[in-house]
Amino acid sequence: MSDINSMGGILERLGLSYEDLNEAEKQTLTGWVDGIAKKDMDIDDVREHIRNMIYAVEAELADTEEFTWVFIWRVVNPKSVSLRARLKNYVMLEAFMSTPDKARSWMEQHLQQLAKKV
Repeated sequence: MSDINSMGGILERLGLSYEDLNEAEKQTLTGWVDGIAKKDMDIDDVREHIRNMIYAVEAELADTEEFTWVFIWRVVNPKSVSLRARLKNYVMLEAFMSTPDKARSWMEQHLQQLAKKV
C-alpha cells in the first residue's frame, strides 16, 4: 500500500484520490504499482492487463444506462458512449497484440464500418 500512496502525487495532479477509485481501478493501480516495483514487465503482463481492462469496462458498461432523461427528452448517456469507445480501443489493442492476422481483420472490419457511415 505504501507504493500506492507514493502514486498519490500523480492522482492528486489529476484531481483524484485513491478512495475516489472504484474497485476495478484500484486493482488496476495495484497491478501497475506491482509491475513497476518488479521492473520485469513483459508482453504477457501487458496482454493480461489489457484483458483485465476489457473485463472491467464491460462490467461498468453493463451497469451503466444507455440513455438518460433530460426533462422530457431521452438522450444518449455520455458515460455509456465513453465506455463503449474505451472498450473498442482495448479490443483493438488486444487484437494488435495477439497476431498480425487478427489485427488486420479488425482493421478491415473497422474500415468497412466507417465506409458504411460515409
